[in-house]
Amino acid sequence: MRNPAPLLRDIARGVSSALPLALTRPRLLMDYVKLEVYRIPRRLAGTSGVVGTIVGFKVRAQTQDDLAFLANEIFIRRAYDVPLAERPALIIDCGANVGISVLFFKWRWPKAAVEAIEPGPAAFSFLRENVESGGLADVRLHAVALGSAEGSATLRLPELKSASVHASLVGRSGSDSAEVVVDVCRLSRIIAGRNVDLLKIDIEGYEGIVIDELVASGAIRHVRAMVIEYTHGLAPHGTGSRLLEVLDENGFEYEFLTQETSWRRHGRGSAQDVLLFAERKVL
Repeated sequence: MRNPAPLLRDIARGVSSALPLALTRPRLLMDYVKLEVYRIPRRLAGTSGVVGTIVGFKVRAQTQDDLAFLANEIFIRRAYDVPLAERPALIIDCGANVGISVLFFKWRWPKAAVEAIEPGPAAFSFLRENVESGGLADVRLHAVALGSAEGSATLRLPELKSASVHASLVGRSGSDSAEVVVDVCRLSRIIAGRNVDLLKIDIEGYEGIVIDELVASGAIRHVRAMVIEYTHGLAPHGTGSRLLEVLDENGFEYEFLTQETSWRRHGRGSAQDVLLFAERKVL
């Protein structure tokens, strides 16, 4: 690590964002600060396959940076703590990665059943280990990608054994990406006619295709609320406008979770993540 300044600034930003938890969630704050601080020695050592603690649960991830990033997004910024009208009985987590989102759902709504879907082989291995070691009940795992038809597809990763949150069927720019063939399943088949109280979708540019399959199969009528990460710049052109049109046509009202964005940091043409919460309108 030739220049530690960017890492130290990133750690400082993360810890600063968590400080409001000092009075309400001191245990969570301490767990998170440790995850951030440990990034320094583990980055220096190049440690792979790390273990950390979040709300009393031991969790594993590929790198300390991954663990801190996911903890910040999910437990500190509370990206999936959406205002549901009732306690959810069934949550479907599309793009569960190593399972930090599953842990959050079971911590936030302990009685909810969770279907967790993750196509990346390395990420799925961590997901299964975290669910089993955490003793998380009523969680069913699916090692598949989602698409418009059953079959197989090519999943693109930064490295072959990567558990990256950026694994995608669409792919990102860069010549160092690896590829692995994964099974593909329709989401409507997993829903299987059940009522879904919360559908979380974070599948790196493939969200429009999955939503269209729900519409075509009629399964979207079983979905009561969704939290969707739309990856602008990675999803096929027109997906954003089409997504909002589908939500309107199928009786959902929606809002965006926004945060300050610097054009200097992102720029035109780069992939940007936009979080969207949609809930079926009450007539």
